[in-house]
Amino acid sequence: MGTSHANTSRLPVPGTNDRARRPSKRPVLRVLFLHQDPARVAACLKELRRVQVAVRSDVAGTAAQFADRLQSQTYDLVVAEYPNPIYAGTQVLQHLRRIHSVSHMPVIFLANKLGREAGAELISKGAADCLDIEHLGHLLIGHVLKIPE
Repeated sequence: MGTSHANTSRLPVPGTNDRARRPSKRPVLRVLFLHQDPARVAACLKELRRVQVAVRSDVAGTAAQFADRLQSQTYDLVVAEYPNPIYAGTQVLQHLRRIHSVSHMPVIFLANKLGREAGAELISKGAADCLDIEHLGHLLIGHVLKIPE
């Protein structure tokens, strides 16, 4: 009189998280940061994760790294510091527009105490948005919702 254990393999093991083993159905937001401050990048990533957005990110700290990453990877969004020590003014926008494969990519500028005039100028030149670093949640939620799945 043996006992069959055939069905026990399908039962969850107590103390394990069954959901952790399943792949996420949410799309992954691919972000390229053009930034030289690791703390600011970490704050952006933390905010994205806080609102449960799956993120894959890279950081470019030089113009060469920026160009290399754009040629070797696919991104949904560029988040750049402003003012930017690598590209003056709107040069990052001009650089992206010259590369056909990424000319549509939204660029969001993050600034510390961004004035309305500077923000309006960046948007009029093609930036998707310009936000004060203190308002990361607004930036991230608003633009993540626009990223196609």
